[in-house]
Amino acid sequence: MNIKCLVVLSALTMLHACTVAMTIPRAFNSYSGINFLFGSCSVQEYYESAQACRREFFNSVRVDRIKSENCSSLYRDLKTCMLRVFNECLNNSMLESYLFQYDQREAVEDNYLTFLGDERRWCDHGGISSPVVLHHGTNCDPIYSHVTKDCVALYQLVFNSQASQRRLCREYNRAQLCIFRSTIQHCSFTTRPLSQMMRLLVNMELSYQPYCHKWFGEEVVSYYNLSSGIVCPPRSHADVMFLADVSEGTDDGAFESMKSAIRRVVDKLSYGMNGIRAGFAQFDDRILMSIRMNRYSTGKRFLRGLSRTERAAIRTGAPRMTGNALSWLAKHLYVNDTDLSALRPHHTPVCVVMTTGKSQDQVRSVIKTLTKRRVRVILIGPHLTNSTSLHTIQTRDKVSFHDHCGNLLQEICQADRDYREGSDDFGPGSFLFENNSPLNSLNRYFLRFGFTHLPLLWVPKPVVPQGPMGFNSNSPGHRYIGNVSEFLDDSNFLEGELY
Repeated sequence: MNIKCLVVLSALTMLHACTVAMTIPRAFNSYSGINFLFGSCSVQEYYESAQACRREFFNSVRVDRIKSENCSSLYRDLKTCMLRVFNECLNNSMLESYLFQYDQREAVEDNYLTFLGDERRWCDHGGISSPVVLHHGTNCDPIYSHVTKDCVALYQLVFNSQASQRRLCREYNRAQLCIFRSTIQHCSFTTRPLSQMMRLLVNMELSYQPYCHKWFGEEVVSYYNLSSGIVCPPRSHADVMFLADVSEGTDDGAFESMKSAIRRVVDKLSYGMNGIRAGFAQFDDRILMSIRMNRYSTGKRFLRGLSRTERAAIRTGAPRMTGNALSWLAKHLYVNDTDLSALRPHHTPVCVVMTTGKSQDQVRSVIKTLTKRRVRVILIGPHLTNSTSLHTIQTRDKVSFHDHCGNLLQEICQADRDYREGSDDFGPGSFLFENNSPLNSLNRYFLRFGFTHLPLLWVPKPVVPQGPMGFNSNSPGHRYIGNVSEFLDDSNFLEGELY
């Protein structure tokens, strides 16, 4: 950015700091300290105006149970009305001045129309269809697009029939509920603003009904009702590397107990694109990558691979170098450069270290390094004691790791919660989209004042339907595509090779 731009931006920043109290509307919609606006409009004002546009469309598209033959014209009227609401909230607002400064005014309007949908969505599908775009930063599993198609199929059929308003009301509600429930169950939201915006969106949409004034046969529900059953376990979004001590002090019974504990943990957590991923490595003074983090796409496949995994060859006098093993992972797995990491962006990085005795090298310093990278290191073994600075689990003896599955689950789930709730919206890895995106820069700037604008979060990303395993058959190896966070190829270190 040149000096002239810096001067202008600095001036705008000072002006905004002085006038922010005057430009913020009375009514905010706030979640956990983040307030949402739409230019000069409150969220409530925006949604009331937008819903009025949609209601006019629905009132006109069907008359006396007959769908209008002039739907194309009605869709153009809807689009014009929604753009008028958009411009009324955005024109002459502080947000608009920033958008012009970053040359993003047109891009934001294009994004807005993308989420509105095309004529087919409104005239053929009745305004509800399986999502073709998601908000950037939303990661959904491979079956999401298939599930949501089932959600809307009956409503779309009824919309194109001569059904009564009562029937349309009921099917519209069921379709909306199904889509939002599927989104909550099959998708994760990678930043606090995005997650809370989705809560706001669900609550606003579920309170809106174009065909009737109340729900027939069902109570009005909210985001809380839909999400209250989705907890950890089984729901987690962690990338977990299990690190097993195979030094001279670990016998075969201890190694099998470690594998048994891993099996129990993985079996109790959702696994896959929208769940956990797991890897397995063995160490003494070297490290053996037995199962790469992105090797298996399902929990069953991981467990089969783990069952087939044999202990590394026992070496007489092999020392226990826990710090060395963690340093290797810090260099090759838990790296700051996302282009080199095998971890999924925005997912909780966890390392579970299973040892049978004290390390013969320095451990605390490398754990401190990993903690700075937001990696949760969990230590489990018979020699450990409770620590205020480390996450430790003490086993009864060397062969009782499998008895502490519940403790491990608690630690992993707590790491997941801490990662989400403690997410720094200005830190590495927490951005909604590319770090150098102008809209992301604006979003970060406004968040410093405790609020943000909805159009800055409305960045579309296509939903790409996938096969049952989530692989793109045209892609080499295990690289994932579409509406999910990608695993980057970690073939720079190979299974079965000692390091």
